[in-house]
Amino acid sequence: MGHQNVRLYALQGEAALSSFAVSKPLSKLTILSSVMSGAENLYRMLVLLEEPVSGTKPEEEKKVHEFMDELVLPFNVDEIDQLNSWFDRFDEQICIPNEGHIKYEITSDGIIVLILDKEMEPLVSEVRSFVETHRDREDDDDENEED
Repeated sequence: MGHQNVRLYALQGEAALSSFAVSKPLSKLTILSSVMSGAENLYRMLVLLEEPVSGTKPEEEKKVHEFMDELVLPFNVDEIDQLNSWFDRFDEQICIPNEGHIKYEITSDGIIVLILDKEMEPLVSEVRSFVETHRDREDDDDENEED
């Protein structure tokens, strides 16, 4: 199965990502809309790798995005306090040490688009591990009480 180009308009406002190559079956992305309308409206993180298109002028720099994974976070869209607490730890452990190579956008409908520079591809496994480690809400609450 070859790469497919997809247009992603998950970001707020008029910002949108350029086309990106999907290296996994589209079923995860297409199922997303039906899952988001269900009883459990959990946040989902789409992890993308970003790479400049060769041959473009710096002022017209175009980038391609490769879909790497979709990760389910342990809280619902209406749980803003849990989102903020989780992202405080995520920023501290993942984003700040990799500043300049990572960015994300959180939408009000439960989609988080995480974009990593292509050369940071090994960081994808760290992100997966972080999400898995911080999946249990009780552990997160215990961490907050210890601070």
